[in-house]
Amino acid sequence: MAESFGLVSNRRAPKRGRKPYMKDLDTMYTDATCYESKMRYPTDQKLLWECCERVYKAMCEASGRLGIRRPRTKSLDVEKANLGYAKQRKHSKSQTRGLTRRLLQMLGKLLKVIRKMEREHADAVALTDKERKTIDIVTNMNNAAPKKRSKSVHKRPTRSKGKN
Repeated sequence: MAESFGLVSNRRAPKRGRKPYMKDLDTMYTDATCYESKMRYPTDQKLLWECCERVYKAMCEASGRLGIRRPRTKSLDVEKANLGYAKQRKHSKSQTRGLTRRLLQMLGKLLKVIRKMEREHADAVALTDKERKTIDIVTNMNNAAPKKRSKSVHKRPTRSKGKN
């Protein structure tokens, strides 16, 4: 139909190479207008927070299925601390260590609560298969995390007040 109106011609334009018009053939130019917008840079704190969120959600759903009261955790406090940390541009080492320690403690407590719920209600199904897989992965990750080193207490030698 387009041919009947003269919009399409059967004759092709002669092929010309672009090479004569191009300069600097050894240089490559890129355009920065197209880039990945959902790029993530996972840090220890982000990964720990995601684990805490998933385990907390599984714990809430399991307690709902079992018909028991949801155990108390400090998840809201840790969530506020994590949000405050995430909004900052720069983080000091002490802030990073503190948040990491806090997230590891909360993750350990959540896993402990889930294990306790499963022991107490062994006859009922507390977790779905998907939740069980998630909990197993998080438990393995938590076990692989470096443990807190105990600080050894050094006693100062007593000084004699008399002359030596």
